[in-house]
Amino acid sequence: MQKSTLAGDWMNAAKRTSGKNNSPLKKKIFWSILILIPFLIFFVTEIILRISGYEDELKLVTTVSRNGIEYYTINQLVGKRYFGKERLYYRKGSHDYFEINKSPNTIRVFCFGASTMAGFPYEYNAIPSEFLRSILKTALPDKNIEVINTAIAATNSFTVDEFADELVKYKPDLFIVYMGQNEFYGVYGVGSTISIGKNRWMIKSYLWLQKFKTFLLLKNIINYVSGWFGKEENQDNKILMEEMAKTSIRYNSEDYKTAVNSFRDNYIELINISKKNNIPIIISTLVTNENALPPFTSFYSDSISDTLKSETKKLYELGLDEFQNGNYEAAAENFKKVISIDSIPADVHYQLGKSFEELKMYDDALRQYSLACDLDGLRFRAPSEFNRIIKSLGKQFNTPVSEVQSQFRKNSENGLIGSQLLVDHVHPNITGYLLLAKTWFQTIKDNRLLGTPENFKENDSLGWRQFSVTPFDSLIGALRIMELRSRPPFAKSNSTINFQPHNILDQVAYQYVVLKKSSWASSHMDVAKYYLSIGNFQGALNEFKAVLVTDENNPMVLKLAGDMALQLNQLNEAEKYYLKATTYNSNEFIQYKLGKTELLLGKPSLAIQFFKSSIEKNKQSSEKLRAIEIEDILLNLGQAYIQINDYTKAKEILKQLLNFDPLNQKAMELLKEAETLSDNNTNEE
Repeated sequence: MQKSTLAGDWMNAAKRTSGKNNSPLKKKIFWSILILIPFLIFFVTEIILRISGYEDELKLVTTVSRNGIEYYTINQLVGKRYFGKERLYYRKGSHDYFEINKSPNTIRVFCFGASTMAGFPYEYNAIPSEFLRSILKTALPDKNIEVINTAIAATNSFTVDEFADELVKYKPDLFIVYMGQNEFYGVYGVGSTISIGKNRWMIKSYLWLQKFKTFLLLKNIINYVSGWFGKEENQDNKILMEEMAKTSIRYNSEDYKTAVNSFRDNYIELINISKKNNIPIIISTLVTNENALPPFTSFYSDSISDTLKSETKKLYELGLDEFQNGNYEAAAENFKKVISIDSIPADVHYQLGKSFEELKMYDDALRQYSLACDLDGLRFRAPSEFNRIIKSLGKQFNTPVSEVQSQFRKNSENGLIGSQLLVDHVHPNITGYLLLAKTWFQTIKDNRLLGTPENFKENDSLGWRQFSVTPFDSLIGALRIMELRSRPPFAKSNSTINFQPHNILDQVAYQYVVLKKSSWASSHMDVAKYYLSIGNFQGALNEFKAVLVTDENNPMVLKLAGDMALQLNQLNEAEKYYLKATTYNSNEFIQYKLGKTELLLGKPSLAIQFFKSSIEKNKQSSEKLRAIEIEDILLNLGQAYIQINDYTKAKEILKQLLNFDPLNQKAMELLKEAETLSDNNTNEE
């Protein structure tokens, strides 16, 4: 007897269905069921995968519990959507959490972009979104300010569009966008190593399909199987910039035009997302290093002969010699001659710009630097065309444009953006990041967004104290830039950075950045410990404040910050830190220090409460107060009772102290004062 198979059964059924005796209705039902089976399989698989939580780490927003309260936060593993490996592309600080049930008093701002928006080479406290949050908090002290940074390095406008579309449901009050430097080599860019083609429609379709768990399962299966046949290159020691770029791209080539068109179309889509959902949006012009960084790659025109190429090279060398000898006019003439033969080489325009700058012809220098950037074959800097697109879209869609480039020019020597405000090709230094945030705030204020008061003026000196940025942050950034410059495309090949630690700060930074043997927070704590050892209480306080940016509810760090403020007689600051610390850990040590602070602030009744609480908690604690601390509590408690005219209690406490320490001179003086005041009070009665 012949065995039946599933395929055979279906074939026989199909033949029977096609017979003359079967009605057209039955045929339609049969073929409809046949067609629907794959969709049914997909639907069931999708449901199972969603219930099981498959690839949930690809979610943009996740929830987290902080002090017993649930919050939203950006998922640190969301970069796996694009890079295919579990690397923490997104780093979280204390202010990247936002309310699940947004209160009426909350202002919520989402910031979009890539490594510049993320604050490279700095972290947490020295990034533009953190500066903006502090400024907004100062301008709107009665509001709960949430500034959430969604930026991930080595991504571009495709990612920004996707993130913005997903975040509209979280009730934002404003989108702020700074994007464009990664359009060519960011994920799915025309020159990126991570690519699924150059067609924008295909890329957008692929990103849409990634919303389905079944597609992700299929993608992971394909990647797993393909791993059997290919050896994956170890990228662990590569920086993202080096890892992503695979090719040079000529100015106005097809790849160049494709990237420009995608940038424009993605920006239009982003603006439409915001307008469709009634979310105000600010778009920003871009800054690049114009005069302090030569082009990465320079091309010659394909149309000129070898003879002319040889002539241009000679003229270029002559120009360089004249420049080195300080003959800037002669150098400029040689560079002009090269350009008259071949206007393509980026390095010639750059050197002509350097000559014009030396001749104080700054407008001419700027034009040449801009051309050098546009013609640079390795496109790690946005071409000038991008800023024209951004400004044009601002006018077309009546969208506020934050003139970041103009502000950087105003704050740069001779209007040429370079090392004063940037640390490399596109990333600002700490001063530059503050300027970036201030420019966004000015745009917010000019457009009457978020309810910012028109008469509010920033106080830079006050701002720096609030920002919690320390010299150690600058050192971390400098080391990261040294790492960047030791690898392609800044260097011809990978090399070890030449850095010899000369002091404690250098050693701690080297351990963190280069050797990766410590965390950011622990490094700042180590620096604070060093400052304490040399009596630099302000330096220690600044380091503790920096740590609080990443862990603002840590009672130990809050107490230490309070201790430093108390040492510096910054009593209101000390009170603030101690009170917040008691919210999370009301131990005897914090109660003791809070009592001292309240007494110094002229609040003896509060001080008594905290001193008494400290004594009671100390009885039940395994970590006891030292004898010297108990004596100090009793001394201050006696003084507090005197201040509220309870001389009986004061005498009782001070006598108790003298039983411990009969030679305590201050206690004897206070006891005598209490007795005198008590006698005077009795006589008056």
